[in-house]
Amino acid sequence: MSAKKEDHTLKILGEYFHNKRVGRGVTLKEASGSWSSATLSRFEHGEVDISVQKAIDLMNRLGIEDTDLLDLYESDWTNFPLAAQIEVQNNDIKTLRKKKKVFLETHKHNEPICKLASILFDAGQYWPDSEYKLSPSDEQILADCFNIPEIHDLLESEFDKAFVGAASHELLDLLWQRAQSLHGEWREVYSGEVMMVWLGALMTRDMALIDDIQVNLEREFSQIRNYSFALQYMSNWNFGRAVATWIRDPSERNEKAVTDIIEDLTAMSDFEDARWFSKMFEHVKTGHMHHNYDLIDHPHKFRVEHSASEVIRFRRERLGVKVTDVDVGISAMTLRRFEAGKTQLAFASLVKLCGELAIMPSQVLAMIDRSSQNVLGKGNLKAAFLKIAIDPAQGVTRPDPHLIIQQLIEQSKDKPSLILASQLFVLNDVANLKQDETLKLAGGTDKILSRLLQMNQWGALEMHIAQALIDWLTPDQIVLLFKKGCRVIDEYPLTVGTNYFYFGIKKQLSSQLINIPQKLQKNFYDILVLWYILAMHYLVDGML
Repeated sequence: MSAKKEDHTLKILGEYFHNKRVGRGVTLKEASGSWSSATLSRFEHGEVDISVQKAIDLMNRLGIEDTDLLDLYESDWTNFPLAAQIEVQNNDIKTLRKKKKVFLETHKHNEPICKLASILFDAGQYWPDSEYKLSPSDEQILADCFNIPEIHDLLESEFDKAFVGAASHELLDLLWQRAQSLHGEWREVYSGEVMMVWLGALMTRDMALIDDIQVNLEREFSQIRNYSFALQYMSNWNFGRAVATWIRDPSERNEKAVTDIIEDLTAMSDFEDARWFSKMFEHVKTGHMHHNYDLIDHPHKFRVEHSASEVIRFRRERLGVKVTDVDVGISAMTLRRFEAGKTQLAFASLVKLCGELAIMPSQVLAMIDRSSQNVLGKGNLKAAFLKIAIDPAQGVTRPDPHLIIQQLIEQSKDKPSLILASQLFVLNDVANLKQDETLKLAGGTDKILSRLLQMNQWGALEMHIAQALIDWLTPDQIVLLFKKGCRVIDEYPLTVGTNYFYFGIKKQLSSQLINIPQKLQKNFYDILVLWYILAMHYLVDGML
């Protein structure tokens, strides 16, 4: 890799950590902990790389969650896209072409990755055209890349929305069969995978698959354990059922039922789904099933990853990438030694390697400290939050929140006081514990709100804080927070934890809607629209 490419990665990483540190009110000295603040400053300026362990420590001290790295990853177009679904849904041809150009120019040396990326970018541009079909060779590449029946990750999810409408019956059926093999932690993504295959079957009018999968989805939506799935995919489900009814009986009444859903979403400002469904329905109208009888299933044996080096090696081998194809500023010998567990890579080199092989950095960071259940090691908010937020309906006994909070405190001895106070504020809220002391440590509601309003980019921590803070705000402050949150989400749609922000708004509106002062009713109009979207778009038992 050239020095220019290496500096590019370092610059993006440095800016990201600098913005998070400053936005969260942490000094260089507080963030650097036991290592030199001068080194951290040079890292933030893109002048020097740091070790992976230092990066993990820095993320913990700044309260950065592993999921926050998705936005960082996608901001660099030289990385293999793992979240281009927004451009694919909107059929944003201009952006997709720009991303394709940047990626292919950067990865000319890596033919397997370039071919896979080209399939994604082309399918993303042409999927609304019912005459566009994947070639048999492209279908075989996809079948061979996604050939571990037991797992499903972001790479598979990235392709689903792009190519299912252009896939043959054989490829859709293969994906459907593999989805049924998902188990363990990957079982959680099963329903989403099935939903995408079903929408692909609808676009190609594959009635056998439509009927088979729809029966399965009916069960998924009726089970309490899949509440979060129902919440996420309710609009897809309502639209899909209406389309399936129209395919069986293409009457004017049934067509109107489909277009009414699209018009309702447009009226509620859900333009993304409205555009996607509109283009999808046009595809359905002229779509037709086709076959690829030459497609061969070459299932790959599932291998458990025990280290970061194995995550890299297994993905590289799975995609058919040779060690000599990889160009991330390290030699082929160094990469072989890393994959053999004989050496470590610096943080920027590892992040660049992840972008080369379509791996989220969190997938690798999760393997650095296997002694902890937390993805980023000790003192992680997400792990503590999930333990406290366990739903009793799931049949799992919730641990004593006091013990979980105390454990977080003990594991956060070198964490900046403001970050720890913010995390404790979130945990006390979800545990329904007194907040007087944590509010005082965090600077009080006015200062917390001020920090949120001043930050241009939020992470999971800010989304959690917003949800916890809403109960303490006046109606006019809620208006400010809501508008700021919407601007952040609109500018950074990959921000994780947005559901916490929305749920906080909905909960507060549900309890105080009738008490809104007359002078604020006009300002609350936007919030009422959002509340209406949440009510209609995600209407499931127990939501309202």
